[in-house]
Amino acid sequence: MGFSYTTNLERLHETVKSAVFNAKSNVVDENFILASKSQYPAVKEVYDDKIRYLDLEGVVDFAKSMIKTAVTENASPPQEGSLQDFLNTFIANSEDVFSHDSSTMFSGFISVNVHDGDGVSTAHESDSSRYMDIDPEKISRKACEIARESRNGKPIETKDMDVVLDYNAASALLATFINSLNADNVQRGRSVYADKLGQEVISTSLNIYDDGTLPRGLRTSRSDGEGVPSQKTVLVKNGILKNFFLRPLHLKKKEELKAQGME
Repeated sequence: MGFSYTTNLERLHETVKSAVFNAKSNVVDENFILASKSQYPAVKEVYDDKIRYLDLEGVVDFAKSMIKTAVTENASPPQEGSLQDFLNTFIANSEDVFSHDSSTMFSGFISVNVHDGDGVSTAHESDSSRYMDIDPEKISRKACEIARESRNGKPIETKDMDVVLDYNAASALLATFINSLNADNVQRGRSVYADKLGQEVISTSLNIYDDGTLPRGLRTSRSDGEGVPSQKTVLVKNGILKNFFLRPLHLKKKEELKAQGME
């Protein structure tokens, strides 16, 4: 494999030559193959003209609204950040792959401080959407609420107990778990689930899917970064491990992947 990139569209030929040179200087990976020509799924609700044509003034107004709300909620000093994004992506290769995506995303984030006696309690909140439909005031109020409720924290005894996790804590735990389902980690011996296909690995009430076609999904696209069509893959069904998943650049022959449950 060889990589090269440019932000100057007048240097495309030179960029391709650099990628070929880098590839020839690399070690051959017998497990790597290019994505082949495919039919791509139609993905829905990933583009909004309001974001595509949002100007700088609109972004600034969004940020100001978050700051103003934080000040009204007696939080100080607010620290803010917001992002707009428009992507027009083309993926092509020498195997006749051609995939095109047009998508938008807008995110708002704020971190606030609330005085906690002699100290300060800090919290943050964010929201993201494919559409320009997120509420800056709601984001800021939630951050302030979390900061206020985090004041005067107390230590607790270490023991087994039932706990209630908010979405931030739950997603952080899930992110750690998901890394063990990455087929690259499985192949490299870095996953505790390498030999657990078909076995119950978590609560039977939990199902996990890798869905690159989810309407409005923040990672939804017609293909992955290599040109492989997006799909919905069952990873865990009723607590039973069904599949591993592959990230781009770790492709193997389809029959090998299916034999190992790594579709």
